[in-house]
Amino acid sequence: MYARQVSKLSNFNAFLRYTTPDNRYRGTLIYLLNDFKLEQNGGVTNDSIFSNEGFFNRGVVPVSLQFAETRWKNDEIVMTNAINLGKREDVTTKKDSVPRYRILPRFRLQQRFEWEHRSYKFNDEIGDREYYSEQPLFPHLGIRDQLAFDRFMNEFRISKFKEDSARHKVNFDADAFFRHSVWDIQNKRLEEKFQAVIIGGSFTTSFMQKLFVGAEAKLNIADRNQGDFNFNGSATFKFNNQRFISGNVMLGSVHQSVIAEQYQSFYYNWNNSFSSSTVTSFTGIYVDSKWNLTLKATWLSNSNYVYWNLNGEPSQYDKVLTGYQFFLMKNFAVKWFHFDNELLYQSYSNDSVVAYPAFVWRTSLYYQSHVFQKALQVKAGIDANYRSKYYAPGYNPAVGQFVIQHESEIDWFPSVDVFVTLKVRSLRAFVMFQNVNQDLGYKGNFTAYHYPMPDRSFKIGFQWLFWN
Repeated sequence: MYARQVSKLSNFNAFLRYTTPDNRYRGTLIYLLNDFKLEQNGGVTNDSIFSNEGFFNRGVVPVSLQFAETRWKNDEIVMTNAINLGKREDVTTKKDSVPRYRILPRFRLQQRFEWEHRSYKFNDEIGDREYYSEQPLFPHLGIRDQLAFDRFMNEFRISKFKEDSARHKVNFDADAFFRHSVWDIQNKRLEEKFQAVIIGGSFTTSFMQKLFVGAEAKLNIADRNQGDFNFNGSATFKFNNQRFISGNVMLGSVHQSVIAEQYQSFYYNWNNSFSSSTVTSFTGIYVDSKWNLTLKATWLSNSNYVYWNLNGEPSQYDKVLTGYQFFLMKNFAVKWFHFDNELLYQSYSNDSVVAYPAFVWRTSLYYQSHVFQKALQVKAGIDANYRSKYYAPGYNPAVGQFVIQHESEIDWFPSVDVFVTLKVRSLRAFVMFQNVNQDLGYKGNFTAYHYPMPDRSFKIGFQWLFWN
């Protein structure tokens, strides 16, 4: 392990759920906590470490930051209340002494409340003059940067559900909602408060159980992000239960994020006035489950795209960025043996503002079956991953963003993992040897600019659910 890579993750969640016996009312209460502490090293200072002959100690490889760390933390409370409206269904049994009924929902009225507090802290005891884009004025004082926000959201939604298609010629699902959010963002001497009032809805229907059509849209009508909108439309035609073709169109316009427009820290300070981004995409999908085949093609367009430059600051591309992706998934199976494959090809009109490999390939060869009279489920095999050479993004821990760089290309060698997973009822266990082919043709790779990928390692894990 390289220097300054110790991390600590703590998370906790709890929930309560209640539904009346007749299904008229249902409510939930959820609490979530995530706390992630991470030492930051800023990456290695020498990208040729894997070119050296012989073994080298990762722990003594020079890194950029010696005293930096970040902490991400968020708390969230979610509460929902819903009332179902519809016909009553008699569910009385012979053992019941009194009649029992259950509501078959035709409409639902729902209220949802969310509260969230999220914070990001970056501390560096001694500023590294060669790492940061500006010279520190008082490096001995250390860096104490922080960004936090509180969010309150209240939503009211009415939903209409499909009914028995045999009794209704026109059958559809639909819902409409009104959502009000309040944001309070604190960053050094900056504090911004704004609201969001969003109205929206969705609609889906089908024709002869062959053609399925749907659409959803939302619009922000107040305050900072007024005018933001998003529309998604889709159509799916089923040839049979195993083959279908689908198309999707997405249109949207969105203001840039608060951190992209305003930020204050020890080194990085900006006050931008970026234009809103307009995004358009078209996607076509063909799926044949009989032959385990999926084909997908996407074309997208993004005007006023915002990216993070190598100095760790946001920049806006003043032209239209276009791109396309082609995805192929083909899986083979002979009894208990499986050979799964995924291939992605992508290209963009300007590769100076986005970081991407042209080709990404994933494959998995494994054995899967039930043994011991189907009491134990076993899956064992190998996974391999490959991507073509490209200018991988760097990471700036002081602002918590991935940045575009064109100083060094990452040449990727296929990485191979060996795994075994077991399942007995509600108990799951796995054993994995990760990156087993390291030192067999290559000594290591980089996952990001200056950041080497994890070395060969052994992992084991368990999951035990204490309910059926």
